[in-house]
Amino acid sequence: TTAVRDGDDYVINGQKMWTSLIAYADYVWLAARTNPDAKKHRGISMLIVPTTADGFSWTPVHTMSGVDTSATYYQDVRVPTSALVGEENAG
Repeated sequence: TTAVRDGDDYVINGQKMWTSLIAYADYVWLAARTNPDAKKHRGISMLIVPTTADGFSWTPVHTMSGVDTSATYYQDVRVPTSALVGEENAG
């Protein structure tokens, strides 16, 4: 999942598996790649994404244990730079 800076926003694209309890959440705590040139475990930033954001969606993942988990999808989701937690690329 990537987050690309565009002016005062980040534009997020990608998907995540095993997001717990999304049906009850108002926000998602998202780790996204903000530096595509960084090594594998670098260049990651933490963002807070509202579940009501345009382009955000989810589908349930049915498990044998019945745990409430889902896949989340981000298609051109825009969040303000104020949604960044900590420093960019320091997630």
